[in-house]
Amino acid sequence: MDFTQNKDEVIQGLYHLYFPGFSESNVFDALLETVDRLKDVKGKKSIVLLASGVDTFSKHTLDQTMKHFGKATSRFFVSA
Repeated sequence: MDFTQNKDEVIQGLYHLYFPGFSESNVFDALLETVDRLKDVKGKKSIVLLASGVDTFSKHTLDQTMKHFGKATSRFFVSA
């Protein structure tokens, strides 16, 4: 789902989440990509992360991701 302010689209997107049968996850890469995509969006921005918290496949490290968050203008909500 692309960026939207439509709450119904967000709810429908959450209902259609797919959980793959394999255990690789690119949490850090996905978060950095999302922050980068949000940088030109005007107004308040939030990222909701629903994940196990385990990253097994990212090119970026936790340290790199946390440093990047210090520069970000988005709020982060995490549920692991």
